[in-house]
Amino acid sequence: MRHLAPPLCEMPGMWRRTLIIHADGTRDTTTQVRWLQGPTLFVDLRQSAELPDFLHLRCLNDLSFEDCAALALQSGFAGRLEFDGECFEWRRLIDFQPRAGTDAGRLWWEEDVLIEAGRDVPYVEHWRRDPSVVTRPRAGVRLCDTQTGAAALLVQVGTVFMFARDRAIALPDARSLAECVAGASSLAEARALLDCEITLGAGGSGSAPVILASTHPWRVAERFELPGAPARWEVIEVEGDPGAVWPGLVSR
Repeated sequence: MRHLAPPLCEMPGMWRRTLIIHADGTRDTTTQVRWLQGPTLFVDLRQSAELPDFLHLRCLNDLSFEDCAALALQSGFAGRLEFDGECFEWRRLIDFQPRAGTDAGRLWWEEDVLIEAGRDVPYVEHWRRDPSVVTRPRAGVRLCDTQTGAAALLVQVGTVFMFARDRAIALPDARSLAECVAGASSLAEARALLDCEITLGAGGSGSAPVILASTHPWRVAERFELPGAPARWEVIEVEGDPGAVWPGLVSR
């Protein structure tokens, strides 16, 4: 039976994963996975339910080797969603973990559950759209940090936003970030490997944007701001409604 794929124009919104079945048959229903989809740009954050809150920390430089090892188990990525008429592909421009091949699959609805089945890797994921997140206005922005050269990406749908900023250094060849951290020659290097921020928050349209979850969890409950914005950031691309991005955050 051939399943009918949803059109790309219907994908914007906040998606939460309820199940993944891996190639070996193992299942996961506890990892917190949030995927915010804009017109084409997206950000995805994945955190274990067992991840400590780290709220005793104030910044990246407070991390111990043990903290770095724990945080390296997170994952997330950001980029552009494309559709070739049969399969969707999440093209990763920023990745918390070492990049590993393509990320493509078929999508179809079964009642109110969006099913994703891998094209190149055999997996199945179940997604539900968060009905509390309105899907307009929507916008996506790609940025470059003029001081470090790091890429960044911001997606906003309604008053929910997700932000991804790449690390300023390249990851060494490894199967996982945990492996990279374990091989770090110093604590400073381990911290630099963790300096990739993927953040979820809410706000805008007159209210201060507040961080709700992040790969840098000490930032939770902080007001979200880009350091030095807008002068420090070069705008590479804007899609959707630029007015949905908070005034003064970026300039065109």
